[in-house]
Parts: sequence; C-alpha cells; structure tokens
Amino acid sequence: TRTHVDVDSVAKTKAVEAVLEAKEELKDLIDIQVVAFAQSGFFVDLESESLIRKSLDMGCDLVGGVDPA
Repeated sequence: TRTHVDVDSVAKTKAVEAVLEAKEELKDLIDIQVVAFAQSGFFVDLESESLIRKSLDMGCDLVGGVDPA
C-alpha cells in the first residue's frame, strides 16, 4: 500500500511523523510505502525542498508529484 503525505512550510513534517508512526505500528499487518509530497511545489514554497529532504531522512520511501518543468 502506498500513501502520500503533504509536506510544506505550513504543516512542516507533522503529518509525516504521524504516518510514519502508524507505519511502524502496523508493520506486522501491512507493508506501507510513504511518499513525501510537496503540495505547493518547490518554486512556490521555497522551504519545500529542505522539508522533503528531512522527510526522506525521517523514513519516507519516495518523493512524489514533482513537476520536472
């Protein structure tokens, strides 16, 4: 199962913390991939890149929804 977690300068990594906690609690029942998602993008929310990197360091498995343009 895969879930996306919004990461931005408002929410910071609070949702990431909660989802990773749930992932740990459920690890014997289900495999969960956690995707850090920069909802506001990197060019609008300049803090997003550092928060995405922090989310990966915390344990997120993937980065999603990043427009290469």
